[in-house]
Amino acid sequence: MPHDEAPLPLSAADLTALIGVLARITGLIMAGGIDAEDSAGFLRRAIKDGLVEEGGGNEDLTRALEALIDRARVALGEYR
Repeated sequence: MPHDEAPLPLSAADLTALIGVLARITGLIMAGGIDAEDSAGFLRRAIKDGLVEEGGGNEDLTRALEALIDRARVALGEYR
């Protein structure tokens, strides 16, 4: 099914919640507040999903998460 025909599209409230969760995770990774195993799991997933290149590290992950947050803000109409 094409993306624009999703039966349950994200609402503005959904996007706002996701932005908050992603921002919190990003901050925790930057501050070392997530244990190494969990941080590595987030990194592996980001690599698998194409957000971070193979061999990337936590700095690459936080940049990718920040970019994802920015794209979500654009989707909300906060950025033009």
